[in-house]
Parts: sequence; structure tokens; C-alpha cells
Amino acid sequence: MAPRARRWSVWGVLVTPIFAAAFGLLIFLSTQAVREPQLAFQPTPTPDRESDADFPERVARVSAAIEQLHWPLPAPREQAKAAGALRWTYRHYELTLPPPDPIDSIDAAVAPLAAVAPGASTTVTHGALGAEVAVGVDGLLTHTISFRWEGRQARAAFIVDEVGNDLLLARALAELDTPMAFAIAPERPFAREVVALAGLYKHEVIIDLIGRGRRRPSSDAPGLAQAEDRQAVDAWLDDALGLGPGVLGVTNHLDVEVSTDHTRMLWILQHLKDNQLFVIDGGGVPGDVTCDVAAALTMPCLRAALTLADTDDPQILRSQLAEIPKLARAQGDVIVVTHARPTTPAAIATARTALTAADVQVVPLSAVVADQAAAPR
Repeated sequence: MAPRARRWSVWGVLVTPIFAAAFGLLIFLSTQAVREPQLAFQPTPTPDRESDADFPERVARVSAAIEQLHWPLPAPREQAKAAGALRWTYRHYELTLPPPDPIDSIDAAVAPLAAVAPGASTTVTHGALGAEVAVGVDGLLTHTISFRWEGRQARAAFIVDEVGNDLLLARALAELDTPMAFAIAPERPFAREVVALAGLYKHEVIIDLIGRGRRRPSSDAPGLAQAEDRQAVDAWLDDALGLGPGVLGVTNHLDVEVSTDHTRMLWILQHLKDNQLFVIDGGGVPGDVTCDVAAALTMPCLRAALTLADTDDPQILRSQLAEIPKLARAQGDVIVVTHARPTTPAAIATARTALTAADVQVVPLSAVVADQAAAPR
């Protein structure tokens, strides 16, 4: 028995400190958990609030005040919400009205909601198609009022640039049952033929003002970027406008040395204004003064909201085309620039179907320009 007793005493010496250390660690972790509890949600502190117990009552007071607003509010869509220990019913009102005059009268009408209960707040966001009022209590969204203006639908207009290199591709584009503007550079080999084709199929035509980097290597005709004085600018633009009847405007893809030169842009835009044309700024040039000069001349200058990648990769194009409805709903009107490539006709046809399903109207470019020109400045 003595040897066995000695073996147990050895194991006891080894094991006892291990168990003691483990037990001590458990005690330490337990005390830390008591000292530093982990909260899944921490309510936004509000100076006027003593506890969360009255949160539902304050939300109810806001709901009652919203029902007293002067608009004919429909029954709201309701959804149960929770944040930590808080529970409330989120209410979303949607209505269609004529745009108010002045437009910021909505802000004044909902401002008193912030005073009906401690912790209440309002935020108004205005858009081309309507406005949205977000109402919260203690930083939590409790109500939304969405306004949509009567007679106003999200719209998209397409520009196809670099048309004029391939007559068969131009014909495929022209045969699409989708309004579009052909942006045609006079330097393109089939420029005159494409202008005639666009007229035959009732598409709009704008002149593509291109820089040296976008010209065909085989073209030795002088471009607008090489026009160094007012007389040369006028002569080049007169030749460009002589491509055919019905030219409505231009799109600017000129080099940085022209687009940032106030004097040269003034020569160009003054000539365009004299011919009652508009300009679409291609963008992408730091320091571009195109729209600044146009504003001084009180002539329409718009920028494209989206320029599709110059690629035939269908996955990239689908991803970019999916952005059009979102942009249209946010901005009201969007101009989309695409390039004349073999996949472009199919891409535009697909986009047209998707836009119709999303309640976005595809319109001629001139319709967007006309509304922008008539808008108050």
C-alpha cells in the first residue's frame, strides 16, 4: 500500500495547482462580466427623457400630431419595430400631390412635430420627383411621409456617341424602338450618312466635339481642338452644323487644354447659342469650365449622370444599366451616355425593358434639355 499512496501523492502535487489556477480564472472572468456587461443595444441619450418607459407614449403623440397635418394622408403601412428593450409601430404614409409652391413649405408644415414630444425630430429630403419626411424619436425612425409630385415621372435619355465609324451598326441602333440621340463627330467616315439615317428613323442628332485622343488615326482633317482663333472656331462649327438638318446641340469631349480655356470655350459656346443649340458636358476633365461659361451665356448645359464603360463585357454593362432606375428616381431626369459597339443595340433594348418595368420613362434628349432650360435658376 505504501507505493500506491506515494503515487497518489505525486499526482496530487501535480494536479492540485492546475485545478486551483483554473478555478481562479473562472472567478476572475465572472467578476469581469459583472463589472462590464455587454449591451446589445444602447439607446440614444436624450436630455428630456428620464427613462424608456414613456417611449411608446411619445411615439403615439407624434402619430396623433401627424394625423392632424393638413394633407389628405392615407392609412399608413405599419411594421412592428424593436431596438433592444424598445418596441414601437413604424408608420409609412405615401401620397401623390401637385408640387407645393413654395417647395419648402413642407419643411415649415412638419417642423412643429419636433415639439410634440421630447426627443422628437424631423428631416426633410427634397428630390425632383417628390419629397420625403423622416420623423424620429430618440434617434429612431418612427414615421415616414413620402410625397410624389403629380404628373412627374422618372425619365432617362440615351446618347450614343462615336457613331459614324460603322454604318451597319448605326443602322442597327436606328432601328431600335427607343428614343436616342446620335452624337456624331464630323471626322467620322460615315458622319453624313448617319445624320441622314437618324433623320429617317426620327432620332435626334448632336455634334460630338472630340479631342485629339478620340480621333481616328487615319483622319487628317483639322479638328476643333486645333482651331486657335475665333474665326477658325466659327468656320469649323459652321462646317459641322452643315452635316445635315436637325442638329440640336453638341456634346463636349474636347481635350483639357480646350475645356479649361475660358476664352476658347466662350468662342465655341457663343456660336452654339447663336444657333440655338444646347451643350452636354462630357465631364471627366478637372477644371472644365463648359457649364460655367454656358451659365454666363444663359444657355442650357447638362451633364451626363452615367457614362457606360467602353466595353462589350455583358456583365459590366448589366451592372451599370441596373444603376439607371436608381439614379432616375433620385434625380428625376438622367442622361446616359453609351458607346457605339457591337453589343450596344442589345444593351439598350434590355435597358429599355428594365426601365419600363421600373416605371422610368425613356424620352428624347431634347425633352430633358427643354425642362432644364425652363426650370427656375
